[in-house]
Amino acid sequence: GCHADFFALDLRGPGMLPVHDVVSSAVYSATGLENRLTVVAGRELYRDGEWLSIDVERVRASARQLRDWARERGPSCPRGGGVVDSPAFQRNGCMP
Repeated sequence: GCHADFFALDLRGPGMLPVHDVVSSAVYSATGLENRLTVVAGRELYRDGEWLSIDVERVRASARQLRDWARERGPSCPRGGGVVDSPAFQRNGCMP
């Protein structure tokens, strides 16, 4: 869904071979692990396995905090699926 100026994939992995049509391979065979470069708005965001535009440790710490929060609040939240940010979750005090 997001706009990228361009991206580069490594097409040499076994899951990408044989490449008969590059676009088809990118859409149907790529998992994301093949990504080598992503450029958006003229800015390199990702290159060769390294995020250049975000603090990865900060994102991981936030994810752990949200996981812990969800574990603490889980039993008091409605059960049975649904959209997490739905009004039902908000009414029951289940949103941070």
